[in-house]
Amino acid sequence: MTKEEALNFIGQCGRQQHSGRRPSDNPRRTRLLLDKLGSPDRGMRMIHVCGSNGKGSVCAMLEAVLRAAGYSVGMFISPHIQDVCERIRINGQMISDHDFGIACEKIRPIVEQMNEPVGYFCLLTALAIDVFAEKRCDIAILETGIGGRYDATNAISAPDLAVVTAVSLEHTEILGDTLSEIAYDKAGIIKRGCACVSYDNGEPVNGIIRSVCRSEGADFTITDMSRAVIRDSNLSDPLSSLKRQTLDWDGRSYALTLPGDHQVNNASVVLTAVEVLRGRGYTLPEAAVREGFSHVRWPARLELICEDPVILLDGGHNPQCADALSRSLRRYFGSGRFYFILGMMRDKRVQETLRILLPLAETVYCVCPDDARGLPAEDMASLIRGLGGKAVVCHSVKEALTDGRQAASRADLPLIIFGSLYLAGEIRDLYKLPV
Repeated sequence: MTKEEALNFIGQCGRQQHSGRRPSDNPRRTRLLLDKLGSPDRGMRMIHVCGSNGKGSVCAMLEAVLRAAGYSVGMFISPHIQDVCERIRINGQMISDHDFGIACEKIRPIVEQMNEPVGYFCLLTALAIDVFAEKRCDIAILETGIGGRYDATNAISAPDLAVVTAVSLEHTEILGDTLSEIAYDKAGIIKRGCACVSYDNGEPVNGIIRSVCRSEGADFTITDMSRAVIRDSNLSDPLSSLKRQTLDWDGRSYALTLPGDHQVNNASVVLTAVEVLRGRGYTLPEAAVREGFSHVRWPARLELICEDPVILLDGGHNPQCADALSRSLRRYFGSGRFYFILGMMRDKRVQETLRILLPLAETVYCVCPDDARGLPAEDMASLIRGLGGKAVVCHSVKEALTDGRQAASRADLPLIIFGSLYLAGEIRDLYKLPV
């Protein structure tokens, strides 16, 4: 099967509708599919990661550390930025078009024989796990799509480690209207026999996760953020600091290639996870941790894509991401202002996000990401003007990038691109950046 044929196949699965579908159908159908594939997840060591923010970065750091320690690591993430093959990675490399086609060809007759629709994410989850088994990965890292309890990835049996990153209000139409409901959904990835490491989310989230761990007999560790200190921040050379920052953890220093205070918090979760994994028999020398941190890549997370003018690309899409971006910009560039290109989905908390970013904005170039849920640029501009900001409507991402870059260059100010991974993908395509 060619990649084009494979994409058509999974696209058809994505378009299938099922009336009266229950949330629990996601892991149930994935489990059915896995069983028909021969249960490739049975006996595989796994790390399962969920959260509202930071889960992709945590997965990337864990993968880099484990690989540096000599393990063969499969990683399944979502969403992708430019290419669906990004979702399935083995030892840092995304699956080849050839192998993706072979995997889809293997799974297609099984899907076609099932009496009910499988769905896009369920299909990709099962496909990834089967590929990891065929490639004899020592460990698989799975990132949830939405939530945890009813996510397709939760079809697996107990992982070695369940990781919960920062939790906030998100996908309320699916996960619930309160932090307690969302935390309970996230905690659904915790199963009997596993260990759990969590970001320090405060109450009520910590208490809910602790309660689920107690009922499942799972060891629970909350990350102590006070153990982490950013040792150096060279504000006279923000570009250097954006490329590498130094984290002190209990007196041990780690060079981290991912910028921003929020990545220090994510790295703290990873360092706590490393300690727990060592206690469960994983061999993770300090040298491997240092090497993993110093080489990890994670595109579209405060990514420096141009130095003259400075252009930063961030795929964040909610108020928490906007707050992290704002704090990082103030840390690296002080009290100045910035040009922005913004494009968001209409189902996100747009006004809250704008209220955080507009105090930093000289001018905002508004675009509509290439997705049916994209907020029209005119509507974004209207919201910005209503909040007292200056907005320019652009009819394409290319137009916004051209105009924003010219304005930033004339004013000698950075250009910040934010609001959606869909937008980030379009920008990276324009710059022909590798995935």
